[in-house]
Amino acid sequence: MQEFLEEFAKTPQPTPTLRQVREKFNHVFFEYEWGTDYTKAAVPFSEISLVIPRDAIPPIYEPDFISVREASDVLHSLEPVIVVEINGEARAYPKTILVSHEIVNDVLGDTPIAVTWCPLCDTSFVFGRSIDGRTFRFGVSGLLRDSNLIMWDWETESWWQQGTAEAIVGAMTGTSLLTLPFQVVAFKDFKAAFPEGEVLQGPFESYHNPYYEYDATENPFLFSGDLDQRLPPAERVIGISTDNESRAYPFSELAKDRVVHASFAGRDFVIFYQPETLSTLDKSSVRNSRAVGSATVFVPVVDGQMLTFMASNDEFVDHQTNSRWNMLGQAVEGSLKGKRIPPLIHGEGLWFYWAAVFPDTSIYRSRR
Repeated sequence: MQEFLEEFAKTPQPTPTLRQVREKFNHVFFEYEWGTDYTKAAVPFSEISLVIPRDAIPPIYEPDFISVREASDVLHSLEPVIVVEINGEARAYPKTILVSHEIVNDVLGDTPIAVTWCPLCDTSFVFGRSIDGRTFRFGVSGLLRDSNLIMWDWETESWWQQGTAEAIVGAMTGTSLLTLPFQVVAFKDFKAAFPEGEVLQGPFESYHNPYYEYDATENPFLFSGDLDQRLPPAERVIGISTDNESRAYPFSELAKDRVVHASFAGRDFVIFYQPETLSTLDKSSVRNSRAVGSATVFVPVVDGQMLTFMASNDEFVDHQTNSRWNMLGQAVEGSLKGKRIPPLIHGEGLWFYWAAVFPDTSIYRSRR
């Protein structure tokens, strides 16, 4: 790619290679041509698959919300939701809705955010939409790389890899979005933690899950890389990464422990796991799907004191004060009631994609 760009810079007219790129991605399959600057790219175009027209999966640009009480009438208590809290405001974004939209452009706590979910990788991420004082709107490009959602922005029509938060083609190439803390939990956990919170509204009864039985896939859609055989392709993992190291925490291992304390790459954190949360990729109706669990990640420190935890039924108890904590890191009983442990930014998705992004990743194994 670098050799191509250097050659292009020397040539006043488009090279055949660039022309072929334009023909591929400005195909009449789309209602209108891309305004993307193809001369800037961080990945080979051969790695990008054209699947559907952009925004054929319609992102949400003006979201509406309902109360937790109203959502309780339409959401199963164990359906997974992406939880975001900023400046004291908390919202839940049900995967039941995101399965048909994938991206929600929102403003929470005065912060422009993009809540994203790629069903083909089960990767959830929340990004800040402002870069150097400029706010971007994101859509669904209809393109995939390593089976992962590629987003596009309206302002420059650059293409952004959801799983890495990086612009890979266009004027913004080389820029990364700010990744914000989030947690994926069962709706009942959000309801208990944030009874005054808001839930993304949608015509729930009309949403149909086209990705049913994808939980069992051995051949991820349009994934051309080598599958890492250390885990099944569709194993769910929590991923922790730094510039030099990465580690995957498989749900199958977390289920054995329920609480995992870890010190990795200079970071101390704790993972809470509960087994009841339903899969979004099992049945056409999520409420009929099997349970795959959910996991949340925190820095276990309150007022300078390091805490250690054990699981106790649906909650968690710290050894230092015997206070009880929920899945969203809130102390709900005991001397620390009302305290919070801060969330840790992490990755979450199917193993095949995590291993593709971090091929040298280590894997957590329970001692049980």
